[in-house]
Amino acid sequence: MNKFINRTVELGFLETLYSTKGFQFAPIYGRRRIGKTELVKQFLKNKKNIYYLADALDEKDQLMFLGNSVGDLFDDLILKEQGFNNWYSFFKFLEAKNPGFKGRLVVIIDEFPYLARTNPAISTVFQKGIDEYLKDTNIFLVLLGSSVGMMEKEVLDYKAPLYGRRTGSLKLEEMSFFELKDFFPGKPCEELFDIYTVCGVVPGYLTKYDPDESFEDFLLKKVFLKGSFFYEEAEMVLREDFYEPKTYFSILRAIALGRRKLSEIMDETGLDKSKIAKYLKVLQDLSIVEREVSVTEKSYEKSKKGLFYIRDKYLNFWFRFVLGNKAYIEIGRFEKLFDKVRRQITDYQGGLFEDVCKQYLLKNVDKYDFSTIGRWWDREDEIDLAAVDPEKNQFIFAECKYRNRETGIDVYNGLKEKIAKVKWHKDFGIKKILIFSKSGFTPELKALAKKENQLELIAFEDMF
Repeated sequence: MNKFINRTVELGFLETLYSTKGFQFAPIYGRRRIGKTELVKQFLKNKKNIYYLADALDEKDQLMFLGNSVGDLFDDLILKEQGFNNWYSFFKFLEAKNPGFKGRLVVIIDEFPYLARTNPAISTVFQKGIDEYLKDTNIFLVLLGSSVGMMEKEVLDYKAPLYGRRTGSLKLEEMSFFELKDFFPGKPCEELFDIYTVCGVVPGYLTKYDPDESFEDFLLKKVFLKGSFFYEEAEMVLREDFYEPKTYFSILRAIALGRRKLSEIMDETGLDKSKIAKYLKVLQDLSIVEREVSVTEKSYEKSKKGLFYIRDKYLNFWFRFVLGNKAYIEIGRFEKLFDKVRRQITDYQGGLFEDVCKQYLLKNVDKYDFSTIGRWWDREDEIDLAAVDPEKNQFIFAECKYRNRETGIDVYNGLKEKIAKVKWHKDFGIKKILIFSKSGFTPELKALAKKENQLELIAFEDMF
């Protein structure tokens, strides 16, 4: 499978910049395999362009190969044979060619962080190139990068030389769970959820999933097998930003195991509070880890109820199940553990289902009418989802059940008991009580839902 799905908003953003007069500069960044290159390839269709993919070569070779690409476009034999002497000769060449362009020329430098590793001053070089040669042209410059940390440092941070030159920027995130239906048409929702459990909605991962094989075969052959793609991929992803990942791995493993409070992470890793805080700050800045607070907290920053979680579905799965079983995988004895781990994965999916239900509500935000959504918890209880409309002072509360039996009235009654404990800064109303279920609902709960207007039942198969 290799097809381009959705990204209509992102393509629209690029088209808007393309149609805007004058020089345009847009960094595009996001984790490996998220689809940055495919996005720009779709955008470049029927547009005059220079596309160059940087790699780990030294700068002289980079400029040689860049010259080859530019020489091909402009039919310049000398440039094809000799390349550019330096980056400024590249910028001068573009400036000189600019008057002859019919329309706009798009210049794409893919994996810009490789250039930064080869030449630490490359951002300053590009800044001067823009200021002295490109700013008055009709060129659209796009820099792509998989290292979020490097792109922040070199391009996006206010201290970066290129800060202030960009006319737009784009961070590519995972797509919605519901877009998996476009990748795998005809597959039932439960199988899509299995795929989501490991791959998230990262296009580069979805291409590795054979729709004709079972999920169990996928796990055994491509995840829990030494040397397989998903066995190796997590370390490849994290090497983009961490040269010494040992401590980060310890923290991520703790979070994946459910140690989500700062004190729990400290206990699991043995690291002191100041060191943990420093590393967590880096992980948050790189959008690998996120801190959440109960939806009723007045201040995100001041709240002491913060819990940490790994944003990336694949990384969370890898740290939860692959890293902990690495010793068995390395010596080829994992199959003996597979049944046990498979049951653990099924239990793990219960928490992941909450995320899918949250995405469903966000997809239907106009229907349910809220501005904030998250989880609610206190010392003893928690509610899977709470959506708030602060203007109308109304709440939507939801319970999400991913299990192989019908959901009954006991779940509804338990949710109402927890709702009674929710404290808000003033009296609030309950707009809706939602119950999501993988396996449907008991006849008693269905009958009750017909009587109580506040109660809405949503089966997994009806969410698409």
